[in-house]
Amino acid sequence: MEKASQDKNAVGYLKLVSKTNRHQIPHIRQAFKKVNQRASAAIAQIQRRLCQCHQQLQELEKSCWHKDSVLKVESSLDNCQQPSEKAPFLEPTKLGGKDCLSTNLSNRHFPLESHFPALQRGKSSERKRNLLLQKVKEELKEVDKFHLSLQVSYQSLKEKYLTDLQVSLESLKKEKCRRSWRLSRVV
Repeated sequence: MEKASQDKNAVGYLKLVSKTNRHQIPHIRQAFKKVNQRASAAIAQIQRRLCQCHQQLQELEKSCWHKDSVLKVESSLDNCQQPSEKAPFLEPTKLGGKDCLSTNLSNRHFPLESHFPALQRGKSSERKRNLLLQKVKEELKEVDKFHLSLQVSYQSLKEKYLTDLQVSLESLKKEKCRRSWRLSRVV
């Protein structure tokens, strides 16, 4: 859309320059350069954001694929940790001179994931995937907002360009009328 607008601007510029006098050409050229620079910057920024989102989407797809393959491998019973020969609760250890068995059990944390590392890795990779997905969604929302603001900017630039073009054409007509009037007085 932006590239088509740039092409239309170039055609309009060529038409306008062919009809104007030499004194007005630099002003017209400068106005067209500004419009085209803004359009080019907008195109480049949209392309960068699109590439970033595409890359993040690929990373997300890879992590999903990797997670699925890891879970298939780790779901087998061979990957579960075997209990050690000595049970850790048979030998109480002392922390700060106190027996560990005398501490309140409600304050102690015995995560199931510590005994099953496959479960722990699955949860952390799922958490990472969810965070990455959330980040991609937020960036897509930003890109949508940016795209809408670019469309608004484009429309305002287009309207300004058309009014400037109309003013330039009117001034050209006035200048031609003056010249023809001067020539008619001279002849």
